[in-house]
Amino acid sequence: IGTDKYIVPDILANSGGVIASYVEWRKGKSGAITKAAEIYETIDSLIEENFEKCCDFSKKNKCALRISAQVTAVNEVIESLKERAWI
Repeated sequence: IGTDKYIVPDILANSGGVIASYVEWRKGKSGAITKAAEIYETIDSLIEENFEKCCDFSKKNKCALRISAQVTAVNEVIESLKERAWI
């Protein structure tokens, strides 16, 4: 991404807690204890991946990162619904 400065949309900036809760819940279902390093690694990986998706979409469509984050999130939900044959 380089040395550019970005205003990170709240949908990305505030997602760490949600990701951590999900990772702990998923592991907890099997009775496993989740190590902090694993949680932080997962958070870092997912936020970085989705930030890059948002930046790419924003540049391609010449829109703000906030709009890009919203569109990206809605597209993820739509894809999940399609994979489950709900739509």
